[in-house]
Amino acid sequence: METSKKPEYFVITSENAKLVEAIVEDLTKIGYESPSTTVTQSQRLGLNCTNCGLNEVNLNDFKKLKYWDMTASVKTFVLPQQYQEVLDFAKTQLELPYWKEKKCNFKTGEWICSEVDNCITLARFEKLGDLGTVEVKEYYQIAYEKFYEKQYSLFDQPVYLFLGNFKKATNNQIIDVLARVARNKGYLKGIKFKDLVNNAIFTVDAEVFDIFGKEDRLYIRVKENSLSNKTASIYKDYNWAEIITGVTLKFGDIEFTINKGSDYAETKFGKITKEEIQNAINWLDAFPFILKHPVTIHDLGGYKTINNDSVIIGFGCQKGKVGELREILKELNKSIEVKKESEESLIYKPLIDLKIDAIAREQY
Repeated sequence: METSKKPEYFVITSENAKLVEAIVEDLTKIGYESPSTTVTQSQRLGLNCTNCGLNEVNLNDFKKLKYWDMTASVKTFVLPQQYQEVLDFAKTQLELPYWKEKKCNFKTGEWICSEVDNCITLARFEKLGDLGTVEVKEYYQIAYEKFYEKQYSLFDQPVYLFLGNFKKATNNQIIDVLARVARNKGYLKGIKFKDLVNNAIFTVDAEVFDIFGKEDRLYIRVKENSLSNKTASIYKDYNWAEIITGVTLKFGDIEFTINKGSDYAETKFGKITKEEIQNAINWLDAFPFILKHPVTIHDLGGYKTINNDSVIIGFGCQKGKVGELREILKELNKSIEVKKESEESLIYKPLIDLKIDAIAREQY
């Protein structure tokens, strides 16, 4: 993207404090912003006034004046000799076509990429900023074979990067960078996560990534299941999928994942509550009697009550052993107990602290 001449910073210097105050007043009349301190307060910094900043960000920052004892390789004006010259120069900087040339083919939310000096930067474009910058909400950098990640949520302050060599990112660049981010975040083989599209639980089968033409989503290869043809989404619109770190138990071929404090288990078919499982166990344990004998299931010459741990039961097209269901219920009860203890500690700890504080006050 070609632009016209860039605006230049400037420094004004003088041995007369009144002259510095006067030039600042005149500069504010043409659009600059007064320093936050007075000349008197800043005299220990010398009688220099400048709009130089540590970062070139936007027009508003360019217009901010400050008193600063500095030497800089920028345009310098001496008062009183160059009083009118500095006013003309400062006004010209604000009127340069550069500030209006913001033509850009990038679309909001689009991935853009820059490769400079062995550093790859991938960013989600938000809008074009001032002074040759782009405003982004999220960006990742890979440099010198080391990994550096910086992620900005939608609720953080905008981040400005120099437009520089940014171009629309290719699919290969998006996948390559996001795949590195994903591995760094822990999406590795065998890890379970909650898919961002349907909230189902999946297990990573291989660290193979793709975007399938949708730049706002990153997919990873997972174990085959009935809801997906071997892929599930781990990134979608600034969000990364939740990695599941709870206990996983099996009922037949189905995996039940229970997070600490939860009263339900996550499965690839959705949530199954403790209440549902408890009702099933209660029904199994309430087997009937005939002539004071329990009704049993006869299997291969033997017989068992329907609540026997080795009996195979099912729901829908899924099946598993009663004992497996009992273990899942037991783990859910533990989970709820952990949550209860945690809540109780939060309730009573402040009261104990208040009592200790009261005793401490009495001692002084």
